[in-house]
This record gives sequence, C-alpha cells and structure tokens, in this order.
Amino acid sequence: MEQDTETLLVKLDKEAEIPYLGWAVQSHTKQEPFIWDPTKVELFLHDKQTGAVNIDGTELLKELAHLPVANANMLDFLTRNIDLIPQEWQKDEHGKNRQIYFWGTIYLGHGWAVSVRRLSFREGQWFSGQLWTGNTWDSTMPCVIIKP
Repeated sequence: MEQDTETLLVKLDKEAEIPYLGWAVQSHTKQEPFIWDPTKVELFLHDKQTGAVNIDGTELLKELAHLPVANANMLDFLTRNIDLIPQEWQKDEHGKNRQIYFWGTIYLGHGWAVSVRRLSFREGQWFSGQLWTGNTWDSTMPCVIIKP
C-alpha cells in the first residue's frame, strides 16, 4: 500500500521541536518542505572524518555551514516513520553502527552545552539522541544532506 504525499511530507520549514526539558534552540535553518524520497538525501562525511582522522564538532559545524544539511525536523519525521529509514543507514562499509546527525538544528542543552541531535542504530533498532559538539566526529558519524 502506497502512502499519500501528505504522510511523506517532512515539514522542514516549521520551528524545531524541543526534545528535552530545559533545552533551547540555538539555531535552526528552515528549509523548503520535503516529500520524503531517500534518493534525494545522502549521508555525508567531511574529509576529516575518514579513516583514522577525526574532526572536532565545533570545527565540523563551521565546515558544514555552506552545505544543505537537514534540520532536526527530518530526524523527528524519521523517528515517527522508522520504516522509511534506508536500511543502508544502519551500518557503515565496515559493519560499524552509524550515528546520523542533523546539523541544521543546533541546541543548547543541559548546562548550555551546544548539542546536535542524532539517530543511532544499535541492538537492531533506531534510537534518537544527541551529542555535545565539543566531542570528535569519526567515520561512523555522518550527517544528512538534502540533494538539490
């Protein structure tokens, strides 16, 4: 059974949800509404996330500023529609579980830590979470880019 267009609409143009008590949105890049199509999104790794190289999250945030990174509204859409998440997003080419980030929305978390939200695959299922940008990002931590 096919889903209608309205049920596949990702409202990237609305305000971001506040996922945790005490959190606030620091920045939120609104984008055009998006009809879910996995061929129009890709997982992106910065050059400094490949191989044995890692990148600090605060540096990565600056590096991603010019790219069409998906905001947290896409993460919220996918957590409500788990069956739409592409299976290949679960693990990288080395069989390691991925953590997929949505850098279009940046939050101020507990203690005002700057954080970005993610989807993580572990123990056979998807989980929503977050990570402080002061951490380092490696090859298992891509972000979602919306293709033109």
